[in-house]
Amino acid sequence: MPNEMKRIELAFVLPIVLGASLMAACASDATDVASSEEELNAPGVPPAPRFGPWIDGYQPYVGQSGCDPVAKPGVISFRDLLRSTYGRNDMGIVRACNQGGTSEHKEGRALDYPFNVTNSGQRAEAEALLNWLLQTDQYGNPHAYSRRLGIMYIIWNHKIWNSNNPQAGWTSYSGPNPHTDHIHFSFGWPGARGETSWWRGVTRGPSLSGEGRAEIMALHDNGDIQAWYNVAGFKEMPWGGSVTIGRGFSDPSRVRFADLDGDGYSDIIAIQENGDVQAWHNGGAFKEMPWDGAAIIGRDFFDPNRVRLADLDGDGRAEIMAIQENGDIQAWHNGGGFKEMPWDGAAIIGRGFLDPNEVQLADLDGDGRAEIMAIHPNGEIQAWYNAGGFKEMPWGDSTIVGRGFTDPSRARFADLDGDGRAEIVAIQSNGDVQAWHNDGGFKEMPWGASLVIAIGFTDPTRTFFP
Repeated sequence: MPNEMKRIELAFVLPIVLGASLMAACASDATDVASSEEELNAPGVPPAPRFGPWIDGYQPYVGQSGCDPVAKPGVISFRDLLRSTYGRNDMGIVRACNQGGTSEHKEGRALDYPFNVTNSGQRAEAEALLNWLLQTDQYGNPHAYSRRLGIMYIIWNHKIWNSNNPQAGWTSYSGPNPHTDHIHFSFGWPGARGETSWWRGVTRGPSLSGEGRAEIMALHDNGDIQAWYNVAGFKEMPWGGSVTIGRGFSDPSRVRFADLDGDGYSDIIAIQENGDVQAWHNGGAFKEMPWDGAAIIGRDFFDPNRVRLADLDGDGRAEIMAIQENGDIQAWHNGGGFKEMPWDGAAIIGRGFLDPNEVQLADLDGDGRAEIMAIHPNGEIQAWYNAGGFKEMPWGDSTIVGRGFTDPSRARFADLDGDGRAEIVAIQSNGDVQAWHNDGGFKEMPWGASLVIAIGFTDPTRTFFP
């Protein structure tokens, strides 16, 4: 399965340093939009959970690289879902290491389920299932359920649909097995492990990969931003390969990451010296220079230390905020996604925040709405629960979520395991990056186990999480 994703690179030069019936049905899979949850879940297809607007990113193609023929939990659960819907046993998840060529079956992350093209009833079931998997949901997310399940590609009746090239739709498949008696589903690793939104039932935040697990990034002295892929979640040194995702960023105080359009991918943002806020859109997946468009999203933001971006209302799209000299925090609602000046309303969401260096925002409880936090001079971190979304002073109760953080520049919040709840991270003076797992959500000191997730990050101002 070759990776067909077209690579589009932008250089950063900144002043700031299936048979005919199936084909006809699927041809509209990016334009048919469900107006409600009920329309998404028509009779004859599996039942689905209720979801908000946030959605997982498309799975990149990651072919078989080892052999571990043990069925993975997400694939087992999807098989059981099809069994309960259609009443037939599957044709297998795993395949022996010495059987045939490269296949995700050998890693337990592929499923063959029987739908016979020559059986009119099964053919109708297959077409309804595939349309259901690839339809656009009521929030405008294309291919919604396939993304939530973490499906990487689908083969049936001489046709293939690839998650890494979704805009191509169904294309001809000429492999040795025409897949006329079954549908083949291959899963990316997050889907295979049951880590996607379908199974977790939580709102996950954005990341560079779209998988919800925060990457770690370093801004080097030459202006390059290097990112390491989070392959393992919350564990010691969870990073896989690294890529350069930005060039020409000489001032770390002007760099931000936020998801502006709710597609699950973190966009990169630069607060420029003339006060413009320029954003580059993340075209998808964890790769070198993934940006495929640019827009000016703000003007007159002259002090980068006073600018924050976070999703306040849980719609997946980050708002922009300015911490003003009188301690007020003014927020502008993101009503337009990724486009020029997408803001459609404003509100004062905080008062008394006189030192912008002490202010951070992160989702602590996994409801998709960012809490606000103040890192006090005594080292305590006080958090206020976001009870109201985007509105004037939306905060409910407050609690102490950290102690001993006397240097605010070394504190971070990042969702490392993709469960929607941000962990707390300390960038220590010896370069170690220590993280504490968020076991409790929004409550006093919710942290569980701690471990060192990275070493050699000696400059906290140059260390980022999306």
